[in-house]
Amino acid sequence: MRLTFGPIFGLLLAFSTLAQARTEIHTTDDFAKITQEILALANDERAEEILVAFDIDKTLLIVQDCLPEGESKGFAGWLKMANRCPAELTEKEVPAHIAALQKKGFPTLALTARAVNLMKATERELTRNGIVFNGNPFDAAADFNVKFPKGEDLVFKEGVTYAAGRNKGFILQQFQERQSRPFKKVIFVDDAIKNIRHMDKTYTADPDVTVIIYHYNRYE
Repeated sequence: MRLTFGPIFGLLLAFSTLAQARTEIHTTDDFAKITQEILALANDERAEEILVAFDIDKTLLIVQDCLPEGESKGFAGWLKMANRCPAELTEKEVPAHIAALQKKGFPTLALTARAVNLMKATERELTRNGIVFNGNPFDAAADFNVKFPKGEDLVFKEGVTYAAGRNKGFILQQFQERQSRPFKKVIFVDDAIKNIRHMDKTYTADPDVTVIIYHYNRYE
């Protein structure tokens, strides 16, 4: 597979290589390219052993501003928007791409920085836009709620993991630990540099899992 790296990842990739982690980082603004490269993996590997995790905001969906002028400012304003306003697809074919991966046998989920207070709105907009994650073959109605000493709980429900702003690498490992079967490879798609760094750093320490990270930069 040909790798395409953005310059911002040079030092990050060098760190991963020195640590002998099996991590690849790609940069693209084309969801079709991501899907094609993931589907190609099934030619040589078992799709069911490859976990594919998608961020939501600016990766799958873009929240529209439907609030009165001035109310959408800052993080508090964005929370109001996410709760009340419709979201549109980042690319119109996103639902078809995700469905194609699922049809091929890839376990897929959403891994969002959102907290559970946005669960209802998140489920509403994913459904309205035709994105479905809850038919995936995870364990035992794989819903779980992990209590932390401080801050928000970690919740996985209907195919969506609500990370509540926590390190997504750590959160995905928590999810994997609750599955009876191991995943040999993880594919992670996100628009945020911070989340990509967290994922890379987390899995650098895990020699048993190969990680392919896509920095989706269409809406930076």
